[in-house]
Amino acid sequence: MKLQQAGVGVRVFQSEGCVAEWVVAEWCGSGFLLDAAQNTQLRHCAARACGGYGLAAYVSANAVWQ
Repeated sequence: MKLQQAGVGVRVFQSEGCVAEWVVAEWCGSGFLLDAAQNTQLRHCAARACGGYGLAAYVSANAVWQ
């Protein structure tokens, strides 16, 4: 899946055990935001040409980027 020109491509908020696969965040304000998200897995994902961060994790633990 390709997400384009969004404020944030993917935001995981107050969740546990989420998995995203084959996601591309392109031309977004920021790519991936984990906010109070535990045990999140991002597999085969990419952030391209985003204005802010590619991946940010706040108050989140055990995030896996593969």
